[in-house]
Amino acid sequence: MKSGKQTMVQQQAAPIPNAHLVATSYQGSVPPPEMLKKFNEVNPSYSDDIMNMAKAASERQTALVENQRMQIQNDLAIREKEIETTKNLREKEIRSRDRNMLFANIITLIGLLAGIGLCAFLMYLSYMLLKADKSGYALATASPVIGVALVAAIKLLKK
Repeated sequence: MKSGKQTMVQQQAAPIPNAHLVATSYQGSVPPPEMLKKFNEVNPSYSDDIMNMAKAASERQTALVENQRMQIQNDLAIREKEIETTKNLREKEIRSRDRNMLFANIITLIGLLAGIGLCAFLMYLSYMLLKADKSGYALATASPVIGVALVAAIKLLKK
């Protein structure tokens, strides 16, 4: 390496005569006992380490499932409160609307009674003025009542 260039040398492993590979697989977080025994031959603490890791993974999974369950319960409780609040608001709105309708009907009834009373008074006044031979005043007094009656009759006939 006189020129300062680096060269890379690759070595290939020599094939081992009469050797064959064996692949083993398993499901779950803990290997089968035979495999744990072989791990312990390499290092006696490996099987304990594997079991501790599996236990920790299981605890994490259990905690995750429990957190999700609690979140679902909390969401359900919140939704139930929202439904109850909406139901209460609807009931209050219905009561308020009914109260308003009753109030409006009472005011309308008072207005009608006052209008009928005023019309009756004006008609009586017209009658008294006619008796007193003051027909001009009687007509002036009765004309609003006649006008209201005509407007009401026209509206009824249009329907």
